[in-house]
Amino acid sequence: MENHLTILDAVGQRDDAIRTAQFIRNKCVRYWIDNKEVDQYDLSKLCAVLAKEFEWASRLNSMARQAGAERAWFCYRLK
Repeated sequence: MENHLTILDAVGQRDDAIRTAQFIRNKCVRYWIDNKEVDQYDLSKLCAVLAKEFEWASRLNSMARQAGAERAWFCYRLK
């Protein structure tokens, strides 16, 4: 029974990480829409700001947050 709860906890943590990464990506896209002349480094800086502003976002490691910003940048470059 304890092993089952551990698996459920791991699944919940994975889902939280996915939602947090999507939040970071969506915030970066919104920032890009609202501001002109945004570059990749601005989105990277935004990741750090979001980690300080939202405690739950800081639980996601910096490389994972950067990956969300890079996904947003990739969408920007497709335009």
